[in-house]
Parts: sequence; C-alpha cells; structure tokens
Amino acid sequence: FVKSLYLGIHKRNMIRSTWASVRYIEGCAFMTIFVMGNPLNDTKAAVKQEMLVHSDILQYDGPDDYRNITTKTLAGMHWATANLKSEDIYISADDDIVIDINKLQRAIQQFNETRAANLWPEFPIICGLRLMKGFLPHRFTKSKWFISIDKYKWPSYPNFCLGGMYATSISVVSQLLEIAQSTRPLHLDDVWITGILRLKLGLPDTITYRCPRISDHVSFVDPRIRRFYENENPTVIFVWFKSAHECTSFA
Repeated sequence: FVKSLYLGIHKRNMIRSTWASVRYIEGCAFMTIFVMGNPLNDTKAAVKQEMLVHSDILQYDGPDDYRNITTKTLAGMHWATANLKSEDIYISADDDIVIDINKLQRAIQQFNETRAANLWPEFPIICGLRLMKGFLPHRFTKSKWFISIDKYKWPSYPNFCLGGMYATSISVVSQLLEIAQSTRPLHLDDVWITGILRLKLGLPDTITYRCPRISDHVSFVDPRIRRFYENENPTVIFVWFKSAHECTSFA
C-alpha cells in the first residue's frame, strides 16, 4: 500500500514501471495499491481516468495532505484486513521509495521460517528503511514533525519503523486497527502505528526488525537516476531497474 498524493502521477508511474511491475517471485504474489484522498476539482477527471486505466488506486473520503497521512494509512489498513487473508503480508510505503522485491520476498520467507522455529505468536514488523530507537519528539513549532506536549507528553517515542517502508502480517494489522479505535491519533503515522499502538497492543520492541537493503529513497539507490526521477522519465528508470534486477521475473 503506497501512500501517494493525487498530484503524484509521475511517482506512481515510476513505481508501476519498476518494482510494482514484479507480480510473482517463487510462488509469492505481489499487489500494489496506491492510497490517496480527495483530489481538487481541476484534477478529478485526470485521477478518475488514471483509476480506470490502472485499477490500482484506493481513494478515501478526506483531504489529501500531510496532516492527514494517518487517515490515509488507516484507509489502506482497513481495505487490507477486509480483503486479504490473515497470513498475507501488508506493506506500507511512500511513493518516493524503491523496494527490492527479491530481497523483500527472501526476508519474508526467512521470518516465516524463524517464526515457526521459535514459535513466535506473531509475524514481526519489518522496517525496510530504519528502526528508530530513542527518537525524541520535535518540540519546535516550525518542524514538519512538530508534536505538542499535550498530544504526546513523554520525552521519547517507543521504537518504531520509519514510515517510508515497513511490513507485517494482516493479523498484526487487524490488531493494530482494533486498538486504534480507542487511541488518540497522531499525524505521525509511523510513530503512532508501529510504535505507540504496537506497544499498547503488548507487542514488544523485539518484534520490530531492521532489514538492510530491502528499500531506500529513490535518490539514494543510484545517483544516476535522481535527475531522471525528478524529470519524470519512467522509461529511463525502468531500464535502470531491469538492469539492476536481471534475475527478477516480470509479469
């Protein structure tokens, strides 16, 4: 589930042309859905046409801005729990992230095997970017991540996965959704979902894992592609992606 702004069609096309074009690896099926809010009137027709062409957009009834990113994430979680099996894997990602589907598939397989061997009650939460430990709330009002004391009074956050990319089972997502109904939301969706809700649910810090090299911001993957990404050139990105993933089967 990729969090995307309605104006970000070029980012969605980049993803469709690269890692979202991978549909199957070793018997594992992958599906990509873009989650967005209500577009402005002058873009509604374009978004509607995009939805008809690709059939991969989930639209929720709400403003499409950063302060509502938690609502956007919850919309994807609700759809996932209603339409997927409890053992399926839920992945949350930003639309400026590149995911190595091969490595992700291997990580999921490894954690499934480890869980079975160690009799873990739940699938872990895999942090595809960073596992944040002892992160301090931003108290200066001009910060994008500002959080007031009346909304969160503690001096540090619980361990959480940076929101650019994380994965867990639908079973865990369902439990997080249930506890969310009685928990005051924060606009910092990654802190709230993989940190505060997780801890309130009773899932320990040891259930969160940092998996290296599964994903990264698009500008850090290969410095040669940044200018093509910014210039909205999906053809060049696709050529780069295929050359970097020669062993991947494209559907």
